Amino acid sequence: MKNRIWAFQIASMLGLFALGCSDDNSTPSEPEDKITLADPTGVHEGHSYGEWAGEWWNWLYSNPASTNPALDTTGEFANENQTLDVFMLAGSFGSTESRSFTIPADMPVFFPITTTQADNCGVPVDMQLTNEELRAYANDSAAAVTELNLEIDGETFASSPEDFSDYLVPATEMSYVVPADDSLYDFQGSDFEGACSPSYTSGYFVMIEGLPAGEHTLHFSALTPGATPADDFAIDVTDDITAE
Repeated sequence: MKNRIWAFQIASMLGLFALGCSDDNSTPSEPEDKITLADPTGVHEGHSYGEWAGEWWNWLYSNPASTNPALDTTGEFANENQTLDVFMLAGSFGSTESRSFTIPADMPVFFPITTTQADNCGVPVDMQLTNEELRAYANDSAAAVTELNLEIDGETFASSPEDFSDYLVPATEMSYVVPADDSLYDFQGSDFEGACSPSYTSGYFVMIEGLPAGEHTLHFSALTPGATPADDFAIDVTDDITAE
């Protein structure tokens, strides 16, 4: 079946926090450069996590395959098509990658640690699924993740899917547009262009409320076992980021 299953993960290690001092019975101050994950149940920059997940896929598909951040092995394309008030980060299509790039300091950053997408676009009619089946497929794929790790500045935010259950976006309907040439569909060997709707995405998504100016290292990993070890889907990505 040609329904797309993309998985991405990103984790980060961001500069050491400076601890505030307290006087007598006063409450200790917050670290000056504390990295905060946005509430997964809230609305941020006008969108919920599920809505941002759809925006993320639209951003990813808007980039040609030849300069797509998810296929990038160096980081030179990380800033491609960044047109929103939130910086989008990509992981990889199931590979180990190390990248270096620059992003705006203090700008919200949104990314999936691992994600799945399912729809009928580019799929032969006799292989297409109902909307209910597509939604179930996306949810089942998210539930199949057995290992997940997110670190920020050496501090572990998640070391298992259970640790990050609040950040699991269940199957959410979305739509996206595929360019006519040099698209991710072309990269897959699939003949499709234009608007794709409905599509469904699920996965573990994160919004960082901004990275302070300076040098940062993001690292993430996740695993979805296959029928045999050779079929396992594993990602490990390290991003050296300059925020300025």
